[in-house]
Amino acid sequence: MSTLSRRAVKVFWKYCPSLPPLSWAAEIRSENVTIYHGLRLEHGDDWLVDGAWPGRFEAGLPTETIEGFFAFSLRVTANEVLIDCPTHPLERLFLLREENRIIASPSVAFILALTGEDLDSAYPDYLVDNFRVISRISENYQTMPLANGQLLHIIANRRVTISNQLEMKIEYRPLEKSFRDFAEYKDFLVGITAGLHENLTSKARRAGAYGYAAAISNGYDSPMLNVLTKPYGLKDSVTFSAPGDTEDSGEHMGPTIGINVHPINRLGYQKMSGFPEAEFIAAGSRGEDIVFAE
Repeated sequence: MSTLSRRAVKVFWKYCPSLPPLSWAAEIRSENVTIYHGLRLEHGDDWLVDGAWPGRFEAGLPTETIEGFFAFSLRVTANEVLIDCPTHPLERLFLLREENRIIASPSVAFILALTGEDLDSAYPDYLVDNFRVISRISENYQTMPLANGQLLHIIANRRVTISNQLEMKIEYRPLEKSFRDFAEYKDFLVGITAGLHENLTSKARRAGAYGYAAAISNGYDSPMLNVLTKPYGLKDSVTFSAPGDTEDSGEHMGPTIGINVHPINRLGYQKMSGFPEAEFIAAGSRGEDIVFAE
């Protein structure tokens, strides 16, 4: 465990080899903050980030809201802890307030493991709560109960400020972006992608640079993302289909875009032993990521 003591609030970093590489949880107390984290989490003495944003990684975390901030970040100052969510609503930050500490993490399972708390098996609306928080901007902040009656806070697309007295402020920082025409929209997407590539491949990243992996369907958003990232090294994508059901397969997109598309049977998990659905449902949403299980 490493420590930083030159500030009013001490920061302790605890690397846990058994954790997923980018996972983290912060135990925030009045006098110190302890960060439990996996191998590839980027952090300095008093900050962490688990993703990327458009711009130079070496320049440090942006202090203002920017388009394309695809990460959770945390900064510790002398008086407060600042946690920024991604500038989209599809990832959630979870917070649990206890008597003398606040636990924060993008993972419910991590918070439950750290605190010994449990979900309420009689509460029927966990799925509803998790989807409501991403349904519209006005509902990007919700709560849901735990077994002992405590409330777990669910937050998306917001900044959370926690003072030394563990007072919590949640604020939405709006991004207003409009486009005159398609050309301007395209230039915006190309610029965001170029900025993300610069950030992701920075030699200043302690965990090393990232490459690209993609999925592709017969829709419009995933083929667009394949086109945007191909100039930066994307060569292969996966697509999901099933025997006799290839309506949404993106396999035919490959030759047009110039990438290799690898089909995966989205029902392949049904041949696996045990009950593989359980862990994917437990990970949130409706367990649709089980198509990756095979």
